[in-house]
Amino acid sequence: MANIGTGAVDKHSMVITIGTSSAARIITDKPVTDPSMRTFCYHAKDNNYIIGGASNNGAVVLQWLAETLLQTHESLPTLFKLAKNIPAGCDGLLFLPYILGERAPIWDSHAKGNFFGLTINHTKAHLVRAVMEAVIYGVYSIGKILMEKNPSVEIYATGGFANSPLWLQILADVSNCRVLVSGSVESSAMGAVVAGMESLNLPPFPANKILSVHEPDAARHEIYKLQFKKFERLYELLKDEFKNDSTIVKKDVPVSIEEL
Repeated sequence: MANIGTGAVDKHSMVITIGTSSAARIITDKPVTDPSMRTFCYHAKDNNYIIGGASNNGAVVLQWLAETLLQTHESLPTLFKLAKNIPAGCDGLLFLPYILGERAPIWDSHAKGNFFGLTINHTKAHLVRAVMEAVIYGVYSIGKILMEKNPSVEIYATGGFANSPLWLQILADVSNCRVLVSGSVESSAMGAVVAGMESLNLPPFPANKILSVHEPDAARHEIYKLQFKKFERLYELLKDEFKNDSTIVKKDVPVSIEEL
């Protein structure tokens, strides 16, 4: 529905949605499966198929940071203003956003969050930006798999994160793709309207206007390329530790009321 609602209905248009969770999707004219089973493929309609993947960790990670770690009542726009003053790559600070485990592309329920590279020079603003960048790294790790067979794409942004110009620009810079916001941020609802009108043989709904366009910056993309490689390496280095840690926790938890 999000793809239909934005008009992103061909293999050159990717929709990235970030709300509580996140997802990346492309509509193709034939089934495309991933031998490594990192992404999904299912029938949309007629000769259209959806390929993509979903992540557990979207804006909920930023909400967790604000409420639990920072314990602040500052609004998200206020936190975005702080993060805007921090350079791309967050002065070396990196975050793994897997506070809820992860679905695509790693499929690891044991995965956990992790700040890496903290120094005395890092501030609250760094923590906020590191989390924003991490959420983008997570959804881009899905998107880059889709782009292996669809290299020339524009990205349509939907969901609550599309209200943040900074977050949109980070997505453009990380992916090195143009990012567009159409007339309806909540495009899944718009897609349902379009599909309903089509099924009732009503006249086509007017196309959404493009409200904003965010072009990638080459210099920031080079920084993010290095950070993203580190992001992927860091998970690979820690994934066995995550599993070992989960085993320890399970052994310490009573399995029956009698053991209490």
